[in-house]
Amino acid sequence: QKRNNWTDKIMKHIDWQLHRKALNKKINQRISYCKMIDDILHTNKMLHCYDPTTNIPNCPHCNHPLEDRDHVIQCPKADDWFQATIHKWKSFMLEKNTGRILQTIFLNRIQKWREVQKFNTEEFPTEYQELLEQQEQTGWRKFEMEDGVNNGNIYRRN
Repeated sequence: QKRNNWTDKIMKHIDWQLHRKALNKKINQRISYCKMIDDILHTNKMLHCYDPTTNIPNCPHCNHPLEDRDHVIQCPKADDWFQATIHKWKSFMLEKNTGRILQTIFLNRIQKWREVQKFNTEEFPTEYQELLEQQEQTGWRKFEMEDGVNNGNIYRRN
């Protein structure tokens, strides 16, 4: 709670059961998920912190000066990977009958993250504003990639 600067209200509204479900995936998925949301992926930035004498923080693909979690998503050399990932998310959402607006919100937000652009929540219908506000407070990097797409986000809707 402290590390994420979450208020008691945010903690109360997080769907911990959904969070637990995401963590109960296969062990490799669980480890990757935890490392992603806790920002401890083995990026060159992280490896450089452990051993600066043998590791450089640069991206091995585009030589950006800092390969961190955000850069992994934003790296211009990762276009094929990113498009394949978007395709998988779209297929998953269609399979789960995710509402069209939730699909648009999710895909728009991920695209804005990749393009380092501001996400404008006002583009979406009024009835989604509370959900979007809550997700912004929690942080999109804590979004349950698979289950969250199906359910809206990790928040319970009251």
